[in-house]
Amino acid sequence: MIKNYIEIPATSDKDINPNQTIWKDGKCISLDEGEYITVYVDHISEIIKDENGDDKTIMKVYPIRVKKPISRDKLINEAEKQAYNLVSAMDVASFNASLARKFRENENNEEIKEHDEFITFIKNKLKEIGL
Repeated sequence: MIKNYIEIPATSDKDINPNQTIWKDGKCISLDEGEYITVYVDHISEIIKDENGDDKTIMKVYPIRVKKPISRDKLINEAEKQAYNLVSAMDVASFNASLARKFRENENNEEIKEHDEFITFIKNKLKEIGL
């Protein structure tokens, strides 16, 4: 599973796309890209040293990019596709068939547990930002 985090503006005054972003409770939760929207979950604030040695706050997030119109189910599906590098509908079907087979063979399979934990993680993080 791939869980790539990216850096986004930590505060709205650092936002270079104020007309395309949505902020909620001091966190950037989405970027409108026209035909697509990227939703940001799991906001992690970090303090790092900048090039002058001064403290700088950065925000790391887990992005989920989805074609409009968005829905909670589409976001969950896209997060799964991105995390498991599933590109086509055939990839998704094959992946789900593989998980089903592994579950039939051993319901305590670690890959199944990891997948279930990831889906629960995404659902909880979407709930935190109101989706």
